[in-house]
Amino acid sequence: MTKRQSSDCLKGTIIILNGPSASGKSSIQKNIQERFQNFYLRVGIDNFFDALLPNPAITGPEQFTKHGELIRRVIFSNDTEGNPIISLEVGPAGQRVINGMHRAIAAYALTGNNVVVDYILYDLDWLQDLVNVLKGHRVYFVGITLPLEVLEEREKSRGTSPVGHARSHYHTVHAHGVYDIELDTSKLTSEECALKIQEYIDQHPEPQAFEQLRKTFNKQETIKMLDINLKKLYPINLTTSNMPG
Repeated sequence: MTKRQSSDCLKGTIIILNGPSASGKSSIQKNIQERFQNFYLRVGIDNFFDALLPNPAITGPEQFTKHGELIRRVIFSNDTEGNPIISLEVGPAGQRVINGMHRAIAAYALTGNNVVVDYILYDLDWLQDLVNVLKGHRVYFVGITLPLEVLEEREKSRGTSPVGHARSHYHTVHAHGVYDIELDTSKLTSEECALKIQEYIDQHPEPQAFEQLRKTFNKQETIKMLDINLKKLYPINLTTSNMPG
């Protein structure tokens, strides 16, 4: 066994449960802890992002640090059918917490801890950072899905976030479209989800979703850099107004 292989063996496994608020991720986390043979550290946005706030409830319109730096802004609106939408805009202070959370997950795994993460992909840029930070780690990316009407019923019954919050990111949280496995919590119990994740890990020792996403992001960055370089080499914008003929 090489030194690199030995180092990889010491790293923990990371399971990232990505899905909208109230989709059942925290219950799946607890079932993974209860039923998996190995111990898993349970972390997520509630542990990191909300820990910055003395009152993490989504109630006020804006929250700032004592130095006036925006943590997050709550935006109240309605969709075209009149349904309430309560979305979050993460400011610079909140963004630093997200970046730190990604690196904390990597640090936990690097020191041999298995980690199961409750994640809500509010911003697609977060995913690119997460994928890059966890390069070289064994990461299972799990999509947690369910119909919107079921989700909103759960949101009402739980009462931990206002109605309209889950709807705000329901159509964007899975927009990247790549997972190792997807689970519908309207059809599966949290226990069944945990068992399916365990079965998938046993049958697929090398997860592929993050590798696929990393290649996609790298390709996008290459195209972006080529575009920037071409504009530097050929600064003239050829529009119909300056083209011959």
